[in-house]
Amino acid sequence: VEVNLGTNDKLSADESEAGELEAQFEQAYVQLVRDMAAWYGAPVVFLACGPMSSAYCPYVFNVIDALEDELPVFFLDQRGVLNATNQCCGANADVTLGELTVTAISQVMGW
Repeated sequence: VEVNLGTNDKLSADESEAGELEAQFEQAYVQLVRDMAAWYGAPVVFLACGPMSSAYCPYVFNVIDALEDELPVFFLDQRGVLNATNQCCGANADVTLGELTVTAISQVMGW
């Protein structure tokens, strides 16, 4: 399972400034992943950050840290994909993100 939450949520850019919104985001994200794992039978979970923003990456890392002793959870780095050639929601960006995702998942799964 791949999840990418936060890119449009306008969370604080600096983890040290995280407030109530960020804490609620992390708690809800952890619970979402736990619920998904229960529903799908403890799948391998990839939590992504990017491509439109990297400001929420610290919170994704916190979620991964909170879950790493319970579930096989991995970071999927989608930062830096968008540029002059790869624009948000365009075919080039979608292909690039797909290739990046397949490569990361293949490495973890040993495919």
